[in-house]
Amino acid sequence: MTDEQKIDGSGGGRYTCAHYREEMLLLSLERRRNDPSLSSQERALLTAEIDRLRRRLDMQ
Repeated sequence: MTDEQKIDGSGGGRYTCAHYREEMLLLSLERRRNDPSLSSQERALLTAEIDRLRRRLDMQ
């Protein structure tokens, strides 16, 4: 198994800048969702976006 296969977990393909950007976006969204001053509506929107991005990254 190559280092690239270990990194992306798919057993193939490359880990690209686009993957990195999406993972950093996911982390940012998760941090924002943990803000205690968010309304329940804002938290729900962030949760939906996080779920969508996780599916896109195949992280569920």
